[in-house]
Amino acid sequence: MKIVNITPEEKRRILTFAQKVIKDAGENSKAAWKLKRNYTIASMCIGTIGELAYAKMTGQRVNMSLKTFGDKGIDFPDGAQVKTCTYNGPYKKELKVSSLKFKIIPKKFILAHYNAANKSNFVAMLGEISYENFLSKKKVKYFNEKPSFVVSEDELDKYY
Repeated sequence: MKIVNITPEEKRRILTFAQKVIKDAGENSKAAWKLKRNYTIASMCIGTIGELAYAKMTGQRVNMSLKTFGDKGIDFPDGAQVKTCTYNGPYKKELKVSSLKFKIIPKKFILAHYNAANKSNFVAMLGEISYENFLSKKKVKYFNEKPSFVVSEDELDKYY
């Protein structure tokens, strides 16, 4: 696992970005799908903090521009789609994907962990799995009565 530090200024930038995304979704009918999929300022912050950590770890840039139609399936030029979990319980962490309908198929999924409960100043980058291996290992679990596809952290291809 690699630990990536997040500064208070970076957290402020992420919060400002998340607020803009949710405001845009409320005002722009083409972006309203985000609210229907239960995007919130908190969930946007959690996802973006994981993306920022991956960007810092790999020397890439996180894209914090408003995207009416989302990222289409990839977060970074290397084909990565970052998934950030906040689970702190006794069981294994899971990489969770709510839909497999991508306009651009990611090359790999990255599992990041952020302790949102204590608003920590770091993200733990756990590892990655190729898109193909995710498809072959995924299980279906239900969260809030909606299906998601999950792979446990011990099924990743590579650990950081």
